[in-house]
Amino acid sequence: EAYNVLSERDMPATVPVVTDNVGDDGKVTLDQLGELSSNGWSVCSHTSTHTNLEDISRLTAEQEIVNAKEWLVDQGFETGSRWLVYPFGGFSDSVTSFAEKHHDLAFRYVGTRSIGSGRVTEPMTVSRGDASDLEAAKKMVDLGQLYSDLEMFTFHEVGGSSEGLQMSTGDFEEFVSYLDDSDLEVITPSTLWDRYQATAPMD
Repeated sequence: EAYNVLSERDMPATVPVVTDNVGDDGKVTLDQLGELSSNGWSVCSHTSTHTNLEDISRLTAEQEIVNAKEWLVDQGFETGSRWLVYPFGGFSDSVTSFAEKHHDLAFRYVGTRSIGSGRVTEPMTVSRGDASDLEAAKKMVDLGQLYSDLEMFTFHEVGGSSEGLQMSTGDFEEFVSYLDDSDLEVITPSTLWDRYQATAPMD
């Protein structure tokens, strides 16, 4: 649903993949991921089994991160393998220190009504916001324009019936139209990383 709506406006997006679930009943397939990638979407890591990395041992967390990255590289999503979305937004100092060895950017999530506004100040804890409520999503667009800020719009599902971070197709179409009418530029993590590198202070 999201792909159909966004492709009408040539907007890219990012799909974080739970690699062990690819091809399972009702889940995204490898062919679908290839189609998304070939049309400008970024296919990145959401770990191998979507386990909260804060709730498991360091060794298991490392396996979650490494196994997912290796799968993405093996399937041809090498660029996307550089980006990690923490399951449930969970991270700790030990998790981020290991994630940094394998990823250039990692995205956190805090709260059911968090707004991912701001700038990239720490590449392992980039904020992403809940955009599942139409009015909240529009507010994020407004904030991005007002402050020339980065906005991370997070949706778990468009047009489905799952709970949490879900938006109807009609609301999503209205949101995308609102976004398209704004002055914001829609980018993927690759562009975000390039711009961060260009502005980050030198060590």
